[in-house]
Order: sequence, then C-alpha cells, then structure tokens
Amino acid sequence: MLFYCWHDAQARQLRFSLVSATHGRLPFGCATNPAATLRAIAERVVHGDWYNPQWGALGADDTEPDSALPVFVALLQN
Repeated sequence: MLFYCWHDAQARQLRFSLVSATHGRLPFGCATNPAATLRAIAERVVHGDWYNPQWGALGADDTEPDSALPVFVALLQN
C-alpha cells in the first residue's frame, strides 16, 4: 500500500489516504510532486491556509494553481 498525504486548499483540509501500490499511480486529476515531505505539507497548511486571511487562496509567494500538487508518498510494508 502507498500512504499519501496532501493539503486540499479548496476544502482547507489536510488529507491522507491509502492506495494499492500495484495500481501504480495516485488518484489525482492534476500533476503531482510526490517528492514533498510531510514537513513541507504541514507548513503549507499552517502558513498557507490557517493564517491566510483569504482562507487558503494562493498568495503572491505561493505556487501557481496549475503547478504540481505537493504530495507526500510512503510505501507501507509488512
């Protein structure tokens, strides 16, 4: 199984889920950056969402909406 975690800016939520590793891809309709760290995702939530007066809208220093979504991915093994 693959554990994955990302910040859903539209819903203002930190999300995580599992998907079969044999499936081979994450269920996103956009480009993803699976090299993101959990720390980077958490910082995005705290500094880019909870303290943002526009409720998670992209600021001048944030990435563009069409850029790859940062997603933390880890392979879970027995």
